[in-house]
Amino acid sequence: MRSNFNFSNLCGTVYRQGNVVFTQDGNSVLSPVGNRVSSFDLVNNNSFTFPCENRKNIARIALSPDGRILVTVDDDGRALLINAKRRTILHHHNFKKPVKDLCFSPDGKFLAVTHGSHVQVWRAPSFLIREFAPMVLFRTYTGHFDSVTSITWSPCSRFFVTCSYDMTARLFTLDTLPGFRPKTLSGHKDRVVNAYFSKDSKSIYTVSRDGAVFVWTAKPSEDESSSEDSEEDSDSDSSSNNDTNVDESRRIADTRWGVSSRHYFNMPATRVVCSTFHQKSSLLVVGFSTGVFGLWELPSFTNLHTLSISQEKVTSVDINPSGEWLAFGAKKLGQLLVWEWQSESYVLKQQGHYSDMNTVSYAPDGQLVATGGDDGKVKLWNLSSGFCTVTFSDHSAAISQVEFAKQGKVLFSASLDGTVRAYDLIRYRNFRTFTSPSPTQFSSMTVDESGEVLAAGSIDTFEIFLWSVQTGKLMDVMSGHEGPVSGLSFGPGGAQLASSSWDRTIRVWDIFRRARTVEPYSINSDALTVVFRPDGKELATSTLDGQIQFWSLEDDKQTGVIEGRKDVSGGRKQDDRITANNNSSGKSFNSLCYTADGNYILAGGNSKYVLLYDVKEGVALKKFQISDNLSLDGTQEFLDSRLQLEDGTNISNGIQGDESDLEDRLDHSLPGAQGGDLSRRKYRPEIRTKSVKVSPTGRTWSAASTDGLIVYSLDESALFDPFDLDIDLTPESVTKTVKKGDYLVGLIMAFRLNDEKIIEMVYTSTPPVEIRLIVKQLPLVYVDKLVSFIGKHMERSVHLEFDLLWVSSLLTFHGRTLRSRQIEFATPLRSVQKGLIDWQKDVTAFMSDNAPNVNTTSYDINDEQIRLLSQFKDRIPEDAKSSQWSDGTLTHDDNEFVRFLQARKWDLDETEKMFSDYLKWRMDFNIDELTETFELTKEEKGALDEWYPQFFHKTDKLGRPIYYQQFGRLDASALFTKISPERFTLNQVISNERLSKDTFRACKEARGIHVSQTVNVMDVKGIAYYQFWKIRGRIQSIIQILQDNYPELSGPIVIINAPAGFSTIWKVVKAMMDQATASKVSIHGTGYQDALKELAVDENLPSEFGGTCICSLNEHEKEVHNSLTSKDKSSTCAIKGPRPTLKEVSSGNLENFGVVSR
Repeated sequence: MRSNFNFSNLCGTVYRQGNVVFTQDGNSVLSPVGNRVSSFDLVNNNSFTFPCENRKNIARIALSPDGRILVTVDDDGRALLINAKRRTILHHHNFKKPVKDLCFSPDGKFLAVTHGSHVQVWRAPSFLIREFAPMVLFRTYTGHFDSVTSITWSPCSRFFVTCSYDMTARLFTLDTLPGFRPKTLSGHKDRVVNAYFSKDSKSIYTVSRDGAVFVWTAKPSEDESSSEDSEEDSDSDSSSNNDTNVDESRRIADTRWGVSSRHYFNMPATRVVCSTFHQKSSLLVVGFSTGVFGLWELPSFTNLHTLSISQEKVTSVDINPSGEWLAFGAKKLGQLLVWEWQSESYVLKQQGHYSDMNTVSYAPDGQLVATGGDDGKVKLWNLSSGFCTVTFSDHSAAISQVEFAKQGKVLFSASLDGTVRAYDLIRYRNFRTFTSPSPTQFSSMTVDESGEVLAAGSIDTFEIFLWSVQTGKLMDVMSGHEGPVSGLSFGPGGAQLASSSWDRTIRVWDIFRRARTVEPYSINSDALTVVFRPDGKELATSTLDGQIQFWSLEDDKQTGVIEGRKDVSGGRKQDDRITANNNSSGKSFNSLCYTADGNYILAGGNSKYVLLYDVKEGVALKKFQISDNLSLDGTQEFLDSRLQLEDGTNISNGIQGDESDLEDRLDHSLPGAQGGDLSRRKYRPEIRTKSVKVSPTGRTWSAASTDGLIVYSLDESALFDPFDLDIDLTPESVTKTVKKGDYLVGLIMAFRLNDEKIIEMVYTSTPPVEIRLIVKQLPLVYVDKLVSFIGKHMERSVHLEFDLLWVSSLLTFHGRTLRSRQIEFATPLRSVQKGLIDWQKDVTAFMSDNAPNVNTTSYDINDEQIRLLSQFKDRIPEDAKSSQWSDGTLTHDDNEFVRFLQARKWDLDETEKMFSDYLKWRMDFNIDELTETFELTKEEKGALDEWYPQFFHKTDKLGRPIYYQQFGRLDASALFTKISPERFTLNQVISNERLSKDTFRACKEARGIHVSQTVNVMDVKGIAYYQFWKIRGRIQSIIQILQDNYPELSGPIVIINAPAGFSTIWKVVKAMMDQATASKVSIHGTGYQDALKELAVDENLPSEFGGTCICSLNEHEKEVHNSLTSKDKSSTCAIKGPRPTLKEVSSGNLENFGVVSR
């Protein structure tokens, strides 16, 4: 097992103290968390913590305007210069005094820092140029009589205004100007919190702690000589005022500043704690001591927004560059909030545990971590994003233990309030509460592998309680311990339960067979915890004297012991009378966790160290120091004797009365208390680890410590950690290689550099057609790096198909490798899986939201008709909507639904009735089966060809097939001697079924145009009236069937070669049709050619009907029915024809024809 775990993230703390800062793009916010800084990406929903540590808790941070340099200053004034992009320390610097504020100039060239009652301006360190001294003092500015609290630069970077405890603000120039003396802005009755320049630098706004806002405006200096009430030090040389071309510097310098207006917040018993100002929109944001914040527009002082966001005072506020998001920090509650004031909604709302974190547990997939604290809350943290996803507040006392069920869908928590609760992680609710017959406090808890048996140990009755998770009933109460039960652990099979107690014994219970007496394992000291090895053959327990003992369950013997007291000892507390090397008393491990293979064990306890031991050898492989924060007690190896009094009292935490409010100086904590409210300035929390857990994947482990939830990982998360590096491997050489088209070589070079931005450049520059070849040829040593990168990239990528091509190629060519090394690849593959699931959800939601608004038909219908179509489909039975032909196509599609709606003028009720009758008719006559099986005999086909010719021939201008019927050649007497009238009718019905099923689809495949109607040409040349009267009844039944069950299937109906007496027949036929069908009919005599040419081009019309196509009609007569059922329809003349032009399509009556080109 690899032991080179490195600090990965700090999840359990989101804000401690100091100021929060937005990045330059406004998408991320930086927040001090103890002696580290965390970055929260508000757009991509993830966070990380800089691995850099200050000596003490961070008091102030500042980010350069270009976002490259981050300066963090601790309580003592020691600063770190950090490369914000690389997350590495560039320089250590000591300002030698506590820093109240520091601020980069807008041009990024200078850094102003408070230094007691002085202000120091330093030249900002260069990001690109190597300097012997990165911090060079430019000038020191004096004039205040008390500590300076804030600094604000002018937009031109030539002036800055400072505020102080002396209730004044002073205006300084960066460079000396002849005759200029710093301006003093006085008049406030309490200390000035902040001062700001207006956008045009013609006004200065000052905000004081008592809720007053003064607006200072410029007055011409020529009036200074006549003004008797001028401000102190405001008489400067005004000889340059006669020059009309003075620059901005002279204008501000030679200006007399006076109060033009005074405004007050008028909030009784409320003080201003923090504020910020957005110059572009002139918005003033103020945070108050009551947890309320407000927005005011200056200089009119118009209140735009007021909201209570916390029960404690708001200690820090910042606004992003666009002025839309506000970031707030509340020190006492550890809250970090980002508020979008225009929409009045939270962008981010995070809070850590108010008190110490007691316990931690991993979900089976290793992605979620549950924590429980002394505040009685259970929190779920997503390790991928670093955010708290849900908080359960059902408990009323401290949480002692949390455990996930094996499936990961249920979380259990035990508390000192006497309850054990089960939480449903799908619905996020407490679905079951377990209690004991008599009230008791639970100090330990565990659940078996099946998740059906729950055990909890008592701290006062010394008993172990067993519950059934399914029923919630108490199954058993096991007694035998004579002290508080400190630890519980189920074996792999769930039949054995191990318990440890302060009575110096360990017991292994067989919960299903209790015939024999349980023999305790006696130890020499109080047992603090007990865990099973993953294979269930060994127990490990930690004792109060600092030992870790191992017991074999096969022969009930102790197999090993680790003397860990010396390993875990280290760090001298302020009240210790002996050195750290000799101070091992009270050092022990209170939490143990085996790795997945059982060969190693992780141990943490009352120390700043977490140790990884080899179980077999009994030696410490790695010692992790979880914090170097000197603000915590127990991190120092040596104490400063200069801060020790004769009685041993340490004076380093003395209260500085001028720097805190009265209520903050009051100490309500009891002497010797180690729990509760430890946030007083006089108290230093002790560094310790209360719980450690190893991830199921074995690649991370977490510790519940004083700092929060600390996560260590094996993943190579460093932004620049090159390997196999040579002198020719540079970012420039990678770029040149990519430009040459050597994408595989470029990708390998980028992986060798291990620079994420370079990798992304090569990744996104790769043409999609090259992806499969590149992945196939990628060496195996780089596969894990590619999988890890894709998993991270998918979280912020918008190129769905592009990333899917990479994932598909990886699985195709390296699937065997990923499967054989599934443990190693578990974490990056889970990130890829998460990205795919997120994409699936987004696409599904998008399609669901837009499906009712998408036209899925070949008809040109408007939005209202699309909505009606969606509602009509909801009324159709599911079996009808899902019915399919043998080739897998739907029996009823959206085009059919539109035809029925059009036939009933979009009346849903009428259409529903018509469609229901249609479905019943299909079922009664078994139409679906007949469509697949019905065929005319050869004799019947010959009779139709001879005595009632009908055929399809090419298409019209809109791509609709043209159906010709030579009605004039009808011989009913001869026809019905060869085919029965019933089969004749059935043939017409099946022809319409196959028209929708096959012919329209073939037209679309051959022409690329959606088709839903036909053009009918009926040639009545030579019609015999007596023949019509013979089949009049049959024609009427066919028309009725077509109108009731195939509405709107026919487009224009053109009757040609009508004789002089045809009007008589037409009157009879018209009476059989409904009005919509009859309106499509046009009757022409022998001069019909122009009418047909309006519908189709000449080459699509047979020569016999005025066109230029010379194919034989006899050939078509032989193909009459084959044109409806031929498998290769694209090769028949029946559907060939030139694609219509856009003009031809747009000129057609689309609403009548119902066809559009897409």
